[in-house]
Amino acid sequence: MVSSTNWKTVEEARKKWQTDQRSLPSGFASATEFANFGGGVRGSLKNAGYPDVELSLQGSAVTGKSFGTGAPFDVGRVSEFDVGLASPSLLQRAQELGIGVRSGGTRTGPLTARDLEAP
Repeated sequence: MVSSTNWKTVEEARKKWQTDQRSLPSGFASATEFANFGGGVRGSLKNAGYPDVELSLQGSAVTGKSFGTGAPFDVGRVSEFDVGLASPSLLQRAQELGIGVRSGGTRTGPLTARDLEAP
């Protein structure tokens, strides 16, 4: 999904972590682990030709609980990370591949398995 509304970027969370340890997203043991996750995703996207991507998290990793059930992150189930990518070049590529956009053409919806198989 392309947007950064109400999401934590890696840098925002890292800075907040330095002053308030509760801001570290669920699923990460340390600020270093979180930064390595973000750096790895950014590096992979850069290597794929998308150097302008901003990475963010949303959902239960940020809130600490499931929106639908209220269940805590990773308690009694394995939670996933809801990752958002904001990038003009990546959005353009999605549109070229026929992936639907919304919000006046400024973002995609959640990607489907079919979307992820696009060349």
